[in-house]
Amino acid sequence: NSCFPVTIGQAIHFIASHAVTEAYKDSQLYNIFEKDLIVCDGKPLSVYFKFCKKHVHQIRGTDFMRQFLIDVKPGSVHFFLGSTEQSHRGIQEFIKSNSKHKYICHFYSPKFGLEWKKEIDNWIDLIVDTKADYVWVGMGAPKQFKIANEITSRSGKITFSVGAAFDFIAETKRESPNWLNELGLEWAYRFYSEPKRLFRRYTIGNFEFLCIVLYSFLRLTLQKIFKI
Repeated sequence: NSCFPVTIGQAIHFIASHAVTEAYKDSQLYNIFEKDLIVCDGKPLSVYFKFCKKHVHQIRGTDFMRQFLIDVKPGSVHFFLGSTEQSHRGIQEFIKSNSKHKYICHFYSPKFGLEWKKEIDNWIDLIVDTKADYVWVGMGAPKQFKIANEITSRSGKITFSVGAAFDFIAETKRESPNWLNELGLEWAYRFYSEPKRLFRRYTIGNFEFLCIVLYSFLRLTLQKIFKI
C-alpha cells in the first residue's frame, strides 16, 4: 500500500515547506515531527531535505491516500475527520468506483471555527467506538498534525495527516497538474486557485522557508570550513 512501513500506533504526517516554517516557530509541533513519521509532500521540501542530508520519504499525500484507498485490505475500518459533507460524498464515490475491496468508512465534519482542543475528546470517543483501523485527518496545517498526534497518542490508532487530499480525491477542489508538481510549483497552482485563503501561507510563508534554507546552507558551509 505504500513505499514506507505503516505500523500500529503511528501518526504519519504529509508535510510541505509551510509545515517546516511553522515547526521552527512552534516547539510542540517540532517535537511532534521529531517523534512521528514525516513524509515529504512536494518537490521544494524534498530538495531542502536532500541538501540537509536527511532521509525523509517523498510522496504526495493525495497520491498516497488515493492508492491506499484503492488497495487497502478488505474489511478494514476507516474514519475520515475533517473537510465538508460534500467532500465526504465525493470520497465515498471514489471508493465505490475504484476500490479493489469492500471496507467500512465513517465520516465526521467538525463545525467551522470550533476550538479543536475542546472537541477532540468527542472525536476520539467516536473513533474508538467505530473500531477504526485507520484515521484520516484533513483539517489544515498545522493544527491537523497536532490533532493526529493526539489521536494516536490517546487511542493507539494509525493516523494520516493529509490536508487537502480529502477535497482533491473528492474533486471538490482542482488538483495541480502532474507537470507542475514535478517542477515544484504545486504551491503556485494552489495559490492561484485560492488566493485569499492561502495568501499569507505562500507569501510570508515562502519567504520564511527561504530564510530557513539560507540559514541551513550557511550553517552547513561553516561546519565544512571549520570542521565543527
